[in-house]
Amino acid sequence: MRRVLQHVLAKGFQRVRHYGWLGAAAKAKRARIAALLDWRAPAAVPVAPVPPPQCPACGKPMRLLGELARSPP
Repeated sequence: MRRVLQHVLAKGFQRVRHYGWLGAAAKAKRARIAALLDWRAPAAVPVAPVPPPQCPACGKPMRLLGELARSPP
């Protein structure tokens, strides 16, 4: 357990993923690691469509007319 927890980052730290087996060019390494661990991606669960929200005044379904841009901080 101690060896596994050595790889957990402390609060406030950010993982660097530009090199090693976490890098973008290491697909073959990740595939080999997954094969050695006998790991398979979980099956995708189908998501049911969400009905549109109801108007609190009249009870009819509301439509999205547009989105507002986020103001700068």
